[in-house]
Amino acid sequence: MIARAFSPGNITLFFGIYNDENPLKSGSIGVSFATTKGAFATAQQAEHKQLIINDKEAKFPTVETAIQLLTDQPVKIEIKTELPIGHGYSMSASCTLAALLATNQVLNINKTKKQLALIAHQSEVINNTGLGSITAEYLGGILSRRARAEPLEAKELNVEHKVLYYRTLGPILTKEVITNPEMKTRINLACSKAIKGISTPSLEQLFHLGKTFALETGLLQDPELIQLIEQVESEGGAATMNMVGKSIIATKPFPGSAPIQIAKQGATLLT
Repeated sequence: MIARAFSPGNITLFFGIYNDENPLKSGSIGVSFATTKGAFATAQQAEHKQLIINDKEAKFPTVETAIQLLTDQPVKIEIKTELPIGHGYSMSASCTLAALLATNQVLNINKTKKQLALIAHQSEVINNTGLGSITAEYLGGILSRRARAEPLEAKELNVEHKVLYYRTLGPILTKEVITNPEMKTRINLACSKAIKGISTPSLEQLFHLGKTFALETGLLQDPELIQLIEQVESEGGAATMNMVGKSIIATKPFPGSAPIQIAKQGATLLT
């Protein structure tokens, strides 16, 4: 038997960090949304553990830790991603959640989707690959996360879902950002301002707040990223940098961009 699952990706516009000794109470607040592109995973029983990502046998600590938290039984997991890993699309979370859903199904473990999402979040925190990415991938939609110590709690924002445009220029190592004490201080101050700036939310307003957050934290420094964002703005659109990656999300197309949409549904099993 083979089980298949899909998890959307996630784009974070701005975030604040809170830490706890318990990984299930560590996480982030802020605004993020699920994307229609994400990760597909298949799982089947096997004689030994095997993880294949985009057709290559691989080591992926976030996925491997999560599977170890779920089961001791050996499984073969194959993952294919529609977005690049490490570039601001929360693919580590997406791969992990999809792998957990498929493994849970094929081994008849009977965990709920919420329990699996919490395992994925726990593994993200342990491996410093994310703090709040799982929430939108689990729930779907565009979400405001303000509940500390409750990583899956979020409020869906009532904004128009339109076609968006993205482009990736390169990776940023999430661990170097979220474990840096000075950066954490800047992030939390900028996030507090961004959250207070949400009035009647629209994608344009949220992207503007995201850009301000990126500049105030010092995460947005790349000249090419800045030039592309300014180009979108000069044509009447809004754009910002994905958190955390050298990537852009915008409301209007720009050179080298591709379309993407907000996913209304969270991670799910596939038949």
